[in-house]
Amino acid sequence: MSFVMSKLFINKWRSIVNNAHLLEILKGSFFGLCFKVTGLGLGYLFIFLIAKNYGAEGVGLYVLTFTYLSIGVLFAKMGLDINIMKQVSRYFNQSGFSKVKGIYLTSIEILLLASMVVVGIFVFLSSYSALYVFHDESLIRPFFYASFIIFPLAVLQFHAESLRGCKKISLYFIINNNLITFFSIIFLYIGFSYKVTDYDFIDVYFLSVIIVAVIATLIWLSIFNPSLYNSGVKVQKSTILKDSFPLMISGSLTLLMSWMDILMLGAFIDKESVGVYSVAAKLAVIASIALVAVNSIVAPKISYEYIHGNTSGLKVIVNYASKLTCWFSGPILVVLIFFPDFILLHFGQEFVSASFVLIILAIGQFINSVCGPVGHILNMTDSQKVFRNIMFIVLILNFFLNYLLIPVFGINGAAIATAVSVASWNLIAIIYIYKKMGFLAFYIPFRK
Repeated sequence: MSFVMSKLFINKWRSIVNNAHLLEILKGSFFGLCFKVTGLGLGYLFIFLIAKNYGAEGVGLYVLTFTYLSIGVLFAKMGLDINIMKQVSRYFNQSGFSKVKGIYLTSIEILLLASMVVVGIFVFLSSYSALYVFHDESLIRPFFYASFIIFPLAVLQFHAESLRGCKKISLYFIINNNLITFFSIIFLYIGFSYKVTDYDFIDVYFLSVIIVAVIATLIWLSIFNPSLYNSGVKVQKSTILKDSFPLMISGSLTLLMSWMDILMLGAFIDKESVGVYSVAAKLAVIASIALVAVNSIVAPKISYEYIHGNTSGLKVIVNYASKLTCWFSGPILVVLIFFPDFILLHFGQEFVSASFVLIILAIGQFINSVCGPVGHILNMTDSQKVFRNIMFIVLILNFFLNYLLIPVFGINGAAIATAVSVASWNLIAIIYIYKKMGFLAFYIPFRK
């Protein structure tokens, strides 16, 4: 029996090794998972430090400020970051450098102009958002200064996606997930702060964003120096916007749905509840950590296979990605479901009240994982408008579920609304992909 099992394992391993795509996914996912785990660990340490020193109220204030900042960044990027990743993955080779140069320079110009407008709007709205949306005067200064961090964070994320497009996955994760929190923790430990917002954990986060934005730009320019390619293909702004705007809409809807629970909890209840809920939400993300790692390497490959008309290769990549995420996520889900109190207790006694939240959100994240990279499939195969429409429908569903459930069930209602919405958009996307491409992105264990 052991001989048969060993033979099956060897044959399976040979099939992976002999397939360059699958081997690259496995290797890339492994390193991506390592960096993602490191990033999550740093993130949990940062939240832990805030929770221990400032309690749930401090965590809530940080999360609301970060959400306000992230919404601004979303509009400033206008989908340019996902579009540059998509285009770089297609043209980043010796013959395509000129094309990449044209897309990059035009995109940066648009990003600069858009950021200036968005920063101005968010500076103006900062006090109104704090007082009339969240009913909390202590948010005015953090929101005001967060508005000025919109541009550096947009630049950071734009260059991180550019690096992902040319398969620099390790650098992508380090820049996009690790460095900001790493610097924030270091600055927090040494007691360094600008004393801008009266909250040192927010000040050091803002400073870290600026530093990492500079680092990200320098790394990208060291890999791809636009000045070396004088024969760059000129790309019109209208062409870039035509490609990126649908990506911005679908990305905006996706992120808005992920923030809807936070925003509505802040509006309906208070920032303490937001803090308690946010810790559980961040822990629940562990159930989908493999999906993030796999997607980091899969997204550019999906774009490459699609542009070359290789549907069979695309199917293999998607099926393998779904299988990896399922087997990685399953054991994590079991731990989160059976030991929520023990896990949350490490952040403080007041966070144990979010045990049910952690269980429900973990189940939602697991469903997200086993459904595979459906969002990337739609975005990378020129179906971004379909993805936008799906997310718009589910966003409305998510809003009404939160509106109905939060006043009655509090943070538990927000968790139920979020989990149902995540499952809904994944299911709709799976059905569409099956009808369009003829394969099932959803992985069912033990099914041949």
